[in-house]
Amino acid sequence: MKEKIKFVIYMILFISFMIFSVVGYKKVSERNSTNKYYNNTNVEQKHTKLKEFEVYIDDSHKISVKQLIGKPIVINIWTSWCGYCGVEMPYFNDMYLKEKDNINFMMINATGDRDSIENANKFVNENNYDFKPYYDLNLEAIQKLGIYSYPTTIFVDKEGYIDSIKVGLITKEELKSKIEKLK
Repeated sequence: MKEKIKFVIYMILFISFMIFSVVGYKKVSERNSTNKYYNNTNVEQKHTKLKEFEVYIDDSHKISVKQLIGKPIVINIWTSWCGYCGVEMPYFNDMYLKEKDNINFMMINATGDRDSIENANKFVNENNYDFKPYYDLNLEAIQKLGIYSYPTTIFVDKEGYIDSIKVGLITKEELKSKIEKLK
């Protein structure tokens, strides 16, 4: 009889532990989420206002994203050491050349995350890209945007609202389609 009581007590404790673990994990995950804008790789985000941030145009001069509102903005967060970033860069360069009068392109290098202005410039120059890179030296933009993966591309309408976000490699067709939607 004592063995059966011990077994029942252990089972109650085990089940209680499991319930506590599942509920606790969900609460901690929700609270510690680093991504305030999105939770998958390709999300429509109508009426979510873009958070303001500043990035560097060189090692000492900054620009605020709010200065670019008025035209649609394509924000791409990249690094020179990211393989997928290198794959999609020609697509961005092509679209930049076609749409630079209609769309603001913010090609933001995550300079504060294992990269440098020198590496970013070398990457852009060696590949003959025409866009001017921006530098997130203190990772302010990455933090405010909730970026957790490179590359990430954010499409913003002319009023400063996020239209959609693509986490990871974007195809040439996706990029063209999302830009057409912004115009």
